[in-house]
Amino acid sequence: STQSTGGEIDMCPDCYLNSSIAEKDWFIKLCKKTHRLVWAKLRGFPFWPAKVLQRKGPQMNVQFFGQHERAWVHESNTLGIGEEPPAGNRNKEANRQHAEEEMNKYVENLKRAGRWPIDMSKLKEERDDDDDDMMIPPMTEKKKKKDRVFNIT
Repeated sequence: STQSTGGEIDMCPDCYLNSSIAEKDWFIKLCKKTHRLVWAKLRGFPFWPAKVLQRKGPQMNVQFFGQHERAWVHESNTLGIGEEPPAGNRNKEANRQHAEEEMNKYVENLKRAGRWPIDMSKLKEERDDDDDDMMIPPMTEKKKKKDRVFNIT
């Protein structure tokens, strides 16, 4: 990560602590703060499941499921996690399947804790403004497609 340790602690102390302990399933542990889940797109990559750590205007600092890389992504390059992302690069399909499986485990943890579906009204702490029309709409219920299980509601 190119960001300072202090910045990581400020974004989410629980994420920082869990990553420092480096247990196998650290990324699916729940934080005190609930993170919004999105499909985020970087140039050259398909849409990928991610947690939103921080938001500054239309920019979102996300951490991706799977390899846990972080990046700033413009909101126009994100979809709500309840939406079906466009088909991606076949070469990256196995990695994305692993990322989706990890996200599903995280969602199961949210369900067990009674925090799913995510209450979008409680996510204002990730934003640096009060512009409510920038909120991503709540998750919508969808049926499973084939073996893909990322549409959990």
